[in-house]
Amino acid sequence: MQKLIEALEKIRIKPPPVLVYTEGGQFKDRVTFLTKTFLRYPCAYRLIDSILELYPGVTVIVADDNPKEYYQEIDAVKYPTVKQYKMPLEEGFFAGRALAVSQVKTEYFVWMDDDFWLDTDANIPYMANFLDETGFDLVFGSIGKAQIKWESFNKLVLEPAEDGFCFSRVELPNRIPVKGFEDECHVVQIARNFFMGRTLTAGSVRHDPVFGQRGHREYFLDGVGKLRAAWCSPPQTKHDHACVKGKDDFVDEYKAKRAGGGSDKEKKEFNVQIHAYWWYRSYAQCMSEP
Repeated sequence: MQKLIEALEKIRIKPPPVLVYTEGGQFKDRVTFLTKTFLRYPCAYRLIDSILELYPGVTVIVADDNPKEYYQEIDAVKYPTVKQYKMPLEEGFFAGRALAVSQVKTEYFVWMDDDFWLDTDANIPYMANFLDETGFDLVFGSIGKAQIKWESFNKLVLEPAEDGFCFSRVELPNRIPVKGFEDECHVVQIARNFFMGRTLTAGSVRHDPVFGQRGHREYFLDGVGKLRAAWCSPPQTKHDHACVKGKDDFVDEYKAKRAGGGSDKEKKEFNVQIHAYWWYRSYAQCMSEP
């Protein structure tokens, strides 16, 4: 009697490569700058002006969820390469970043918060060259001339727990230099909000819109196993929370919105809600973070 044997064979269909079409090979043809602004137009204009002074003709995308009474349309005559996308009110940080990334037509994008700006130390082309040469998906630059202690905890660790995972952000015991850039770049998994990403890979990782007022680690956590990232010292940006000079009634409103509300009760309720969602969506049981 003939015996039948069943065998399972895994078939993987390899997708064809996707190429990014560009009109030319100049920096402005390959890189788009992105930011999101809320109640801080003086900051946004400072950032835009600094970008265009260094890199004329480059596209800058601004996601804008300002209230109607504060909203300003960016002058298209003065800023012909700036694209401003008006969002519904207070859609939030990650929703704005997702919108901005979705409109990128270039090979690479640079993300900067609206209270950053560039000067002659910027060296953004260094970041594009790094991605060209290494095939990495993300490269971070320095904010100011020195790293802060927060940035040294640049490795994300996910370990199985009884029912879910434990998440830790730890310091790498030894730096892992990147070949060809050993003196200036090392491997990381998370850093601060100044980075260049490869549009086809870094742009495909979701920015969860639930994280509106605050969001950071979630994007990089979702990129674990998908994105290769490094931090390099030559690219630099400047950062100043106090970009609005003098009295501005919207400054206090911005601070309250960022904190989750004006009263202590509102802030507490916001933190409970956002942390509860973070635990749930990350399937986490425990967390250790500096």
